Amino acid sequence: MQTDAAINQGNSGGGLFNLKGELIGIVNAKSYGTGIEGLGFAIPADNACKILTDFLNEGYVTGRPTLAITYAQNGQYVQITSVRNGFNDDIFKVGDKILYVRTPGETSWTTASVDILNSLVNHMEIGDKLEVCVYRNGSQKVFEAEIFEYRP
Repeated sequence: MQTDAAINQGNSGGGLFNLKGELIGIVNAKSYGTGIEGLGFAIPADNACKILTDFLNEGYVTGRPTLAITYAQNGQYVQITSVRNGFNDDIFKVGDKILYVRTPGETSWTTASVDILNSLVNHMEIGDKLEVCVYRNGSQKVFEAEIFEYRP
């Protein structure tokens, strides 16, 4: 949630309250720079409660989507740096370069970047599929990768 409440440096993690004194969010970020003073962000209280409950009961936050790989921007490509065993490891290999992505049913490809890949995955549901075009050993290959629930 976005707020224009004054957030001082170091207040990340503090409560955001309405005029009735009710907790409505947990401050997690402040933007700063020319022309954007007073712009802050908070995790809604309902989300924070779910996160805390999941962490206490399960030891991790449930329901978070992942491709079960780690990756980094490498020039104009997204390079895979690790693949979790048992999760898409039959598709992805360390060193693969993700060139393009699209959700099933889309006709056009989107050039991959870390930001685009993170955004796509974060808006998908567990069990959804994501089409990826990777460059490996001198050729392009297209795969359909499953979205899994993140577990540490």
